[in-house]
Amino acid sequence: MGKGQSRSLKTTGVPVWLTLAVSCISILVCTLAGRVYLSLDEDLISGDGYANQVAFVLSIAESGSDWTELDLLIWIHALRAIVAQMFLWVESVGGGGASAAMMVGLMWPVISLFKDARRGYVGLLLPCMMLILSYRSILVFLSVGYLLAYMIKRPSTWLLVVAFILANLSSGSVMTSLVITFLLGRAYRPRSLPLTIYMLFLFVSLAISVVDKYAGFIAGESGYQATVDGATGMFAIISRSTIVVSFLSGDFLRGGVYVGMLMAAVYGFLIACCKRVNRGYAVIFLGGLPAFMLEGLGVISLLVPVLLFLAGYQLPLRPEYLSGAHLSRRSHGRKNRLIPAKPFSSGVSSL
Repeated sequence: MGKGQSRSLKTTGVPVWLTLAVSCISILVCTLAGRVYLSLDEDLISGDGYANQVAFVLSIAESGSDWTELDLLIWIHALRAIVAQMFLWVESVGGGGASAAMMVGLMWPVISLFKDARRGYVGLLLPCMMLILSYRSILVFLSVGYLLAYMIKRPSTWLLVVAFILANLSSGSVMTSLVITFLLGRAYRPRSLPLTIYMLFLFVSLAISVVDKYAGFIAGESGYQATVDGATGMFAIISRSTIVVSFLSGDFLRGGVYVGMLMAAVYGFLIACCKRVNRGYAVIFLGGLPAFMLEGLGVISLLVPVLLFLAGYQLPLRPEYLSGAHLSRRSHGRKNRLIPAKPFSSGVSSL
């Protein structure tokens, strides 16, 4: 079982063949539907900010410009372009089916988390997400999944490297990952140098994005306009949140879905607070609430913790709450307080 999971916990392990079957069906449907990771067609990317970022980075690389003379934000966009180029190359070799298979392969370390859950079959929803979410959205929620896999499964540095790259596909997921690392990572991996470096890089990435957005909204630059007249600064940023934009544009279905997700996060936070073995989720849900006030995919990044919570995977604030080590230490402390200290003896008896 996974580290920190109680040995007495009954799990419903999903057979590997069933997971493979669901994954293959998802790959087949995506292939038949002609789904691809990204299109750089000039007629299609005009309204796609992510595609424009990738196209801009590729144009800079082709022109041979000096990267040191560009804004720091270009390095974050470069990470996004690297991910896009990887999928574009795979699609050029094997078509859309190859990129779908690659997506399932990236899911596998996260799917393995669910084998230690009481309702492990919930993990089968992950490959099904390929049918309803964009590939970029999937990679965003996998970034948090890789972080959790590092914390509670095995401390492999490559998991953090992948988690960092995928988290930078959205500044919202960077913020969520940073909160989880700061509040939970130190308890699960208290002396992990890679985790400390990971957290520092996340902080730098988030700082670059926040400064750029704030400066852009203050200056009223293209792409940084508020959706509410007169809104400036942070209010302008909040006005671009997915919830606000959805209702203002008349997309009440999407707005309702996001409001429902917000209420579910609040409900999950309250329920998780009731049990010590689930209070780690309370921290995650509480830390993820600001994502609802911003634009982007920050909300989607909470999907893996939500599914793990629904699957019954125990995630306390500290891993020793599962093994009972904190109780033995507390009991040992009581015994020490009850046993009186022996009086000092010099070895010379009084006459």
